[in-house]
This record gives sequence, C-alpha cells and structure tokens, in this order.
Amino acid sequence: MQRLLYERLQMKTLCYLAVPFTHSEKWVQHLRFLLVTAVGDKLTRQGFDIFSPITESYMYQTVGTSGGTFETWKEHDFLMLSKCDKLLVLKIPGWRQSIGVTAEIKFAEDHQIIIEYLDVKELLPEIKEVI
Repeated sequence: MQRLLYERLQMKTLCYLAVPFTHSEKWVQHLRFLLVTAVGDKLTRQGFDIFSPITESYMYQTVGTSGGTFETWKEHDFLMLSKCDKLLVLKIPGWRQSIGVTAEIKFAEDHQIIIEYLDVKELLPEIKEVI
C-alpha cells in the first residue's frame, strides 16, 4: 500500500507559485497574500499540486518574528523550487521588477524547471484591478 502511494506521488507534478510580495505599504502585501492564496486554492481545486511560498511565509511572519524580504526566505524558497517540476509566475503589477520573482525565474531557467506565466484576470475573472 505504501509503495503504491509513493509511486502515485512520484507521478504528480509539483508547482511553485511565484508572485511579487514586498511593497512599502503593508496593506498591499496583505492583498497580494490574499490574491496568491486565492489563486493557489483555485489551482489546487482544479487538481494542481501547489506550493505557494508567500502563503507559507506570510503566515509565519504574522505569528512570529520572521522578516519579510526575499533575502530572508531565499534559501528556503530555492530549496522548495528545486523540488518542484514547474514554476508558475502570477503576472500582477510588479512581477517583472520583483527581486524575488526575477531570482526565482533565473533559478528555474538555470535548473531546467518548466516556467509558465499565469494571467490573474483569467484565473480570477471577478478581480477588477490588481495591486
């Protein structure tokens, strides 16, 4: 039974969901957290296996004293991305300028990880404007 479960898990595709997060306004960071978590939830309900570093790290920051910059999380994020089969980049304002997203894309390219770019307005059509 355990072997069958292990074999089935080996056939699954694990996706890393990248999004810009850092912003001078805390409310913008909170909205970005809510947005990426909603997208991750929708993709999970569609059958994708998602790791969302912002969803994870934001919760740690909320209850603990962890910092909120990419530098704080870079090693952990790259470890998780190295275990993933695919990088999904959520295209919201700032994604091209984001230090974290840019570094994650470069890491994926350097390690032959498939990259896909997602339009948030297609995934969540109820979103009128994204910060």
